Amino acid sequence: MISLDELLIMSGLSRKSDWFEALKINTTALGCDSVLFAYKSNNNVDNDQAIILSDYPAAWRQKYDAEKFARIDPVVSHCLTSTVPIVWFDNIYTSVQQLNFREEAKKFGLAQGVSLPIHGAAGQVGMLSARFEATPQRQLKHHLARTLPNLTLIRDYALDTFLNLLGKESAEEPVALTHRELEILKWSAFGKTTWEIARILSCSEANINYHFAKIRKKFNVGSRRMAIVKALQTGLLDF
Repeated sequence: MISLDELLIMSGLSRKSDWFEALKINTTALGCDSVLFAYKSNNNVDNDQAIILSDYPAAWRQKYDAEKFARIDPVVSHCLTSTVPIVWFDNIYTSVQQLNFREEAKKFGLAQGVSLPIHGAAGQVGMLSARFEATPQRQLKHHLARTLPNLTLIRDYALDTFLNLLGKESAEEPVALTHRELEILKWSAFGKTTWEIARILSCSEANINYHFAKIRKKFNVGSRRMAIVKALQTGLLDF
């Protein structure tokens, strides 16, 4: 169970990392193995631009983004169009693509869980997903029935406190790129294609696309071209 004091831990924080740690304290108290919080300012924002905070396996998050699984994940489409929770039962995965996606997720330990849609008063959308892998399958329905009211409360506090956090963040907060991200952006600025950059850096095109998704998210832009412009304006790229 959770208490109001534990929920209020998420208030007044100034960094996303601290806020997410506070969120994990609350979900862990409910027996949750890991959690994902996804946020978009409105439904028209591309899923690639969503803010994602998660302690899911890093390899799964990389694969999910690189292969654009959000386009076929039924949990995502449900949470963007509904207000009721969705449990990750096998029957929600219907197409061949979704069934293959389901099997891939299971390999990374994402077989059991629930996602609660987020719909803010100003049109914000997203989800709070909780994984319950350690819960015996035969007990899952009973556990979720007892847990969902508290998860719903956490979801509501999470949105409210996250919006406060966004309001406190400086609009001019400096963007930090990794060495690999800078390399990729530099070669893109030189006019190299994804295929060419992958060959230059001896990695896959999916890996390059994954890094570009992260770069666009950091600059809050929708294209590589605008990311290059932003990097030049802020002095991260210098020719």
